[in-house]
Amino acid sequence: MNKYLLMLSLAAISQAAEISTIGYGEVAAWPNYVEFQIETRVVQPRLRDALDESRVIEDKAIGITKNYGQSADSSAYDLRTITDKETRWSSGAKKEEFLGYSASQVFTAKLIDLEKVTSFVDEILKLPATRIASLRFRHTKEDSLKTAAEIVSVNDAVKKGRLIAKSLSIDTLKIKSISDYLELKKPDRWELQEEQGFEINVYSKGIGVKNISFSPSSLVFTSRTHVVQTGN
Repeated sequence: MNKYLLMLSLAAISQAAEISTIGYGEVAAWPNYVEFQIETRVVQPRLRDALDESRVIEDKAIGITKNYGQSADSSAYDLRTITDKETRWSSGAKKEEFLGYSASQVFTAKLIDLEKVTSFVDEILKLPATRIASLRFRHTKEDSLKTAAEIVSVNDAVKKGRLIAKSLSIDTLKIKSISDYLELKKPDRWELQEEQGFEINVYSKGIGVKNISFSPSSLVFTSRTHVVQTGN
């Protein structure tokens, strides 16, 4: 009798067997455009003068950007104006001294031709009071690449589960659930590794970037997926 009950228990365990695995997926692609954030910042005693001067310089920067534009998309977008008071601490007076008003014009530029990145940056940095706040290499099909990475990670997890099942003499497996493993760790489910990212802060009008080379590495999209499979 005890032997019979033991056999039933083993059968129940076998029927309820679950195999949980984590799959990893990685897809790499060469970037096909670059995004710049360009900022012009001017300080003047009067706010109106600071705004007028910064807008004149910004118009020139946008003109350069449009000359390099090669797509139907706007080559300059996300335009913003930021104003503030400028002060400096005076050790003699032991207080903040008013210097004037600052006006910053910030916009995002998109460049399709990666071979022209160096010449574009060189022209932008020749403008007075202008800097490139950030530079980011990107791809127009990022969503598709993220999905591809997820598919690879699911297949990897399923394959691992089947190998485990084979070692345990489990003949068939059915997928019970699929979830994003990264959701348990952070809100952003996708990792976009951009080791080539950097910042350029050059304000001097006479300084260019002819000696700087831009060599972006491939964009790598990764995904980790948790898959639970049942078998008997």
